[in-house]
Amino acid sequence: MAVRRIHRVLLLLAAAAATPVLAQSGAKPPPAPPAPAVAAAPSGLRAVSIAQLSARALLAREAAMGQATDRTARRAGETAATQALATLGTIVARGRVEARGRVREWRGDEQSVMALRCRRFAERGGQDALQAMEGQEVVLAGTVLEVSDRLIAMSDCRLLPAATALPPLAALTEARGLEPRPLTAAEANAGPGRGIAPADVERVLYTARFQTMPDGLGNIYTDRDERVHVLLRDGSAYRHSWSFPFSDLDLGLSRRREPGRWLRWHRDGEAVLLEDAEGRHVDLNRARQLLPLTPGTRFDHHYYLLNVGMGGFRRDRAYTFRSDGTVTLSASNLVAANLGPNGYIAATRPGTQSTARYAFDGYVLSLTTAEGNAERRFVAQFEAPQNGLPPGDLVIGGEVYWTRDEDRRRK
Repeated sequence: MAVRRIHRVLLLLAAAAATPVLAQSGAKPPPAPPAPAVAAAPSGLRAVSIAQLSARALLAREAAMGQATDRTARRAGETAATQALATLGTIVARGRVEARGRVREWRGDEQSVMALRCRRFAERGGQDALQAMEGQEVVLAGTVLEVSDRLIAMSDCRLLPAATALPPLAALTEARGLEPRPLTAAEANAGPGRGIAPADVERVLYTARFQTMPDGLGNIYTDRDERVHVLLRDGSAYRHSWSFPFSDLDLGLSRRREPGRWLRWHRDGEAVLLEDAEGRHVDLNRARQLLPLTPGTRFDHHYYLLNVGMGGFRRDRAYTFRSDGTVTLSASNLVAANLGPNGYIAATRPGTQSTARYAFDGYVLSLTTAEGNAERRFVAQFEAPQNGLPPGDLVIGGEVYWTRDEDRRRK
């Protein structure tokens, strides 16, 4: 049973990763489905917001822990939080499905501090149905089973239609139950050229740590930690982790919703130091400078990314540029995992390819398909190529794509 369950999870993981390699941003959206009929929630349910649940759990936890922070105190805090929510009986709440089937309340620029996670459903297939609705609003009913850290575990869960009319919310406080909501990529992208101006950039630095680690099942995976810091002439710095160019960043939203990515920088001799809002420093002495690409640059060359993640999940990505201005983007996925005493399984998904026109302009890689779909990605090189050679390794979308030196020398 355990092997089949993990096998199924890995298949779903591979399928999810095998998405088109170029977003169809110019495609017409599918027609909207007809609005569902509004039905009242079943009787006997107590309507609450997830923000209210978060606030109630936090207050109970802090009251039980006091000033203590040891393991015993944390356990007492979680027990108190669980009891405080369990006394509400069978509850019903509205929220948005996030990764791994977790349900969190989104309210404008804020979100609930805690998220709901269903451990047991009243009906078979409920968990699969919930995970399939990622990104959608749902109405979830159930009873609180346990509170742990920032998760509220539920049992006897039932999914109700999103259009369900809920009764008035219980008279519970929401104080401290909401926090700033991290930006999504769609929110962070303000559009071409509406973000950080190239003239305001002092330099762009790249750091990376590639560490091989065991995943506990006999597999070895690579933990990739790649970071791009954009140092501005006014002494501020931005940690850029989006796949689109920093020149497209919504600066106002970013400063308000992701303040932790904004820092100050200064030189200390030859070293560059970053300082966060709390005065902590990060040494970028070993960082590599990223350079822009000259507008109109074209070449014939192949760049690839290969990464093996936890559970034996392997990602293969590649860009094959041609001097005629076209590029082929390819992606394939393989899951090959050792399950310890349960054996070894493998799951594959066929590779995907798409061809587009490309154009480099500084730190921007523009891709346009024959259908007119367009996308802009962050791109940079580590050093200006010499003697007409193609660039060496490229950073595309925040990840390094490697090249083979012998291939470059043959160009």
